[in-house]
Amino acid sequence: DNFKFVRPILSGNVVVKNADITYLPRNMKLINSNLTLNFNQKDLVISNSRFQLGKSVLNMNCSIQNFLNFYYTDPEKILVNLKLSSPTLSLSEFMSFLGARKTTKKKPINKNSINEIANQLGAVLEASKVNIQLNVNRGIYKRFVANNLSANISMLGDGIYFNKINISHAGGSLTLNGNIKQSGAINKFIINSIISKVNVKEFFYAFDNFGQNSITSQNLKGYLSAKVNTSGSITDKGSIVSRAMYGQVIFNLSNAALLGFEPLQKVQKFAFKSRDFSNITIPKLDGTLTLKGDKVDISPMQVNTSVLNFNMKGIYGLSSGTDISMDIPLRNPKKNEGIIDKEELKLARMKGVVLHLKATDDGKGGIKVRWNGDHD
Repeated sequence: DNFKFVRPILSGNVVVKNADITYLPRNMKLINSNLTLNFNQKDLVISNSRFQLGKSVLNMNCSIQNFLNFYYTDPEKILVNLKLSSPTLSLSEFMSFLGARKTTKKKPINKNSINEIANQLGAVLEASKVNIQLNVNRGIYKRFVANNLSANISMLGDGIYFNKINISHAGGSLTLNGNIKQSGAINKFIINSIISKVNVKEFFYAFDNFGQNSITSQNLKGYLSAKVNTSGSITDKGSIVSRAMYGQVIFNLSNAALLGFEPLQKVQKFAFKSRDFSNITIPKLDGTLTLKGDKVDISPMQVNTSVLNFNMKGIYGLSSGTDISMDIPLRNPKKNEGIIDKEELKLARMKGVVLHLKATDDGKGGIKVRWNGDHD
């Protein structure tokens, strides 16, 4: 019979063992697959399932209510509830899901065509709504390593929704939510994240220094906490489009250090030749950065370090357009170490001669520092 026009009544189990399966809509090749399908006339339950994709092994349980009722008429109304777990997951092997869902044109049907039924099943799964509860001991994507990953994710017709994700990383933790709107080769995303006490050196390394090379994992020590609200674009291969991030980062650095940081080393030649700028310790630093594509707005910030104190604000250009003002007192911070009163310390901080400098592009891809004649 033609199964597309005559709805069957299915009841019973189908057990699949040691099978290799190709999920055609995403061209995913699953090997050594085991699963049990239980049909109870209208619902489908998939249990005791194991799939291997590359180096990743996934255990799955799945329930699909009203599966047979909607299969032939309204596949977009099908709701798939997935529970997935894995000891180790290579996230790069799942990048095909970042691409837009594929639509399938209706074709003339050959009676009793197994291939047609299989293709239709793939199209139905692509059209359905999927809720995923994911638990992974260790997830890896390029340099990034996530431990104890738990995620609640929804895959709907227009994109992927990260309802809540918790991750242990670099000695701290990350929580995030957001979405990726899937449209093609380049997709828009929104991410909101809370970062708590991560090792900043490991964090910058894991994210490839966030697409810039002025301050890198090699320049940093300390612990980072932040609230991040960003939007940008990501390719269907999983690469962030560089210099296209927008949003705000409110951060706190503690027990930090800057190692061999070029902009401050250039400041050294003005009046601080006797101080060690190769290893600048920073007990605490709070700041707000506004991301505007290839520019980063630095809100007025007070920086207190082992070699100098200074105030700064302005624009940092990832490609060009750097314009940062710095007010730097010549007074050595070590002279303030015995001051306990906060008001007295505030006055002492900017006491004496103050240098007013500006950091701008040097026209060669670097930064030059000059006197700032139009300071506040």
